[in-house]
Amino acid sequence: MGIEDYNPEPVIPNESEGKPDELKNSETLSEAEKETAINGATTPDELYEVINKIGVVHGTSLDYKPSELIHVISSVLEGTMDLSKVTRTYNLRNVVEKFMNQREDDKGYN
Repeated sequence: MGIEDYNPEPVIPNESEGKPDELKNSETLSEAEKETAINGATTPDELYEVINKIGVVHGTSLDYKPSELIHVISSVLEGTMDLSKVTRTYNLRNVVEKFMNQREDDKGYN
Protein backbone atom coordinates (compact mmCIF):
# COMPACT_ATOMS: atom_id res chain seq x y z
CA MET A 1 0.00 0.00 0.00
CA GLY A 2 1.51 3.29 -1.09
CA ILE A 3 1.00 6.69 0.50
CA GLU A 4 -1.51 7.52 -2.25
CA ASP A 5 -3.70 4.63 -1.02
CA TYR A 6 -3.87 5.92 2.57
CA ASN A 7 -7.28 7.27 3.53
CA PRO A 8 -7.29 9.08 6.89
CA GLU A 9 -11.09 9.40 6.90
CA PRO A 10 -12.88 6.89 9.15
CA VAL A 11 -15.26 4.51 7.45
CA ILE A 12 -18.76 5.21 8.72
CA PRO A 13 -21.70 2.97 7.80
CA ASN A 14 -24.29 4.73 5.66
CA GLU A 15 -27.21 3.63 7.78
CA SER A 16 -27.14 3.36 11.55
CA GLU A 17 -29.86 1.52 13.39
CA GLY A 18 -29.03 3.38 16.57
CA LYS A 19 -27.21 0.52 18.27
CA PRO A 20 -24.24 1.53 20.45
CA ASP A 21 -21.59 -0.30 18.37
CA GLU A 22 -22.69 1.56 15.26
CA LEU A 23 -22.46 5.07 16.68
CA LYS A 24 -20.20 7.55 14.99
CA ASN A 25 -17.96 9.93 16.92
CA SER A 26 -20.22 12.02 19.19
CA GLU A 27 -18.92 15.21 17.60
CA THR A 28 -20.34 14.15 14.24
CA LEU A 29 -23.71 12.99 15.50
CA SER A 30 -26.66 15.28 14.87
CA GLU A 31 -29.18 15.87 17.62
CA ALA A 32 -31.63 13.60 15.79
CA GLU A 33 -29.01 10.82 15.55
CA LYS A 34 -28.34 11.07 19.28
CA GLU A 35 -32.06 10.75 20.02
CA THR A 36 -32.36 7.83 17.59
CA ALA A 37 -29.45 6.07 19.29
CA ILE A 38 -30.99 6.55 22.73
CA ASN A 39 -34.38 5.34 21.52
CA GLY A 40 -32.67 2.31 19.97
CA ALA A 41 -31.32 1.10 23.32
CA THR A 42 -33.17 -2.03 24.39
CA THR A 43 -31.56 -2.48 27.82
CA PRO A 44 -30.19 -0.13 30.47
CA ASP A 45 -26.65 -1.33 29.66
CA GLU A 46 -27.11 -0.40 26.00
CA LEU A 47 -28.44 2.98 27.08
CA TYR A 48 -25.36 3.52 29.27
CA GLU A 49 -23.10 2.70 26.30
CA VAL A 50 -24.94 5.22 24.14
CA ILE A 51 -24.70 7.91 26.84
CA ASN A 52 -20.97 7.31 27.19
CA LYS A 53 -20.50 7.61 23.44
CA ILE A 54 -22.62 10.77 23.19
CA GLY A 55 -20.72 12.49 25.98
CA VAL A 56 -22.12 15.52 27.79
CA VAL A 57 -25.90 15.86 27.42
CA HIS A 58 -27.14 19.43 27.39
CA GLY A 59 -30.44 19.63 29.23
CA THR A 60 -32.70 22.66 29.39
CA SER A 61 -30.97 24.15 32.41
CA LEU A 62 -28.08 21.78 33.19
CA ASP A 63 -25.31 19.92 31.39
CA TYR A 64 -24.97 16.28 32.41
CA LYS A 65 -21.69 14.36 32.31
CA PRO A 66 -22.21 10.74 31.23
CA SER A 67 -21.28 9.42 34.68
CA GLU A 68 -23.81 11.74 36.38
CA LEU A 69 -26.57 10.81 33.97
CA ILE A 70 -25.88 7.09 34.32
CA HIS A 71 -25.94 7.44 38.12
CA VAL A 72 -29.32 9.20 38.00
CA ILE A 73 -30.79 6.63 35.59
CA SER A 74 -29.55 3.63 37.58
CA SER A 75 -30.90 5.19 40.79
CA VAL A 76 -34.29 5.70 39.15
CA LEU A 77 -34.32 2.10 37.92
CA GLU A 78 -33.41 0.89 41.43
CA GLY A 79 -36.28 2.92 42.85
CA THR A 80 -34.14 5.25 44.96
CA MET A 81 -34.70 8.35 42.83
CA ASP A 82 -37.76 9.82 41.11
CA LEU A 83 -38.15 9.58 37.34
CA SER A 84 -38.54 13.37 37.18
CA LYS A 85 -34.79 13.66 37.86
CA VAL A 86 -34.03 12.27 34.37
CA THR A 87 -33.72 14.93 31.68
CA ARG A 88 -36.17 14.86 28.79
CA THR A 89 -33.37 15.68 26.35
CA TYR A 90 -33.15 13.10 23.53
CA ASN A 91 -36.29 11.43 24.94
CA LEU A 92 -34.23 9.97 27.81
CA ARG A 93 -36.99 10.17 30.40
CA ASN A 94 -39.38 8.20 28.19
CA VAL A 95 -36.76 5.53 27.49
CA VAL A 96 -36.05 5.13 31.21
CA GLU A 97 -39.79 4.96 31.89
CA LYS A 98 -40.07 2.21 29.26
CA PHE A 99 -37.38 0.21 31.11
CA MET A 100 -39.24 0.75 34.39
CA ASN A 101 -42.46 -0.54 32.85
CA GLN A 102 -40.66 -3.57 31.41
CA ARG A 103 -39.35 -4.41 34.87
CA GLU A 104 -42.84 -4.10 36.34
CA ASP A 105 -44.19 -6.38 33.60
CA ASP A 106 -41.40 -8.91 34.29
CA LYS A 107 -42.29 -8.93 38.01
CA GLY A 108 -45.81 -9.92 37.13
CA TYR A 109 -44.62 -13.11 35.47
CA ASN A 110 -42.50 -14.43 38.35
